[in-house]
Amino acid sequence: VQSVDAAEFIIFAGSSYAEISSACCGSLLSPEQGATLIIMVDRISNADGVLRLQLSGPGVKDSCDLFINGLEQKNLGIISQLNSEFPLGVDVIYTDGSGNIACVPRSSSMCWEVKG
Repeated sequence: VQSVDAAEFIIFAGSSYAEISSACCGSLLSPEQGATLIIMVDRISNADGVLRLQLSGPGVKDSCDLFINGLEQKNLGIISQLNSEFPLGVDVIYTDGSGNIACVPRSSSMCWEVKG
């Protein structure tokens, strides 16, 4: 078991708060060495869900929505802070039990809202 600040990959359940604020964000000389977060959630959809992520940035035409169930909002706040000084940051991979995967690179901007 490695400490979070030295881990290349950090895997955790999105439904609970994870202490990821010290995750490695790379360096200006090697930003690609930032950690990759693999977050297991209840459900990923492009149509509906409890949490709506609006993504924009390189590779996204205009913007797109990603709906997620089973993701603690505090985790999103930390991810947003980790990615606030591009090119530094973390890449995120969301996965659910149905085999759906959504990859969000550190270069993406995101805002979110909770439905209901």
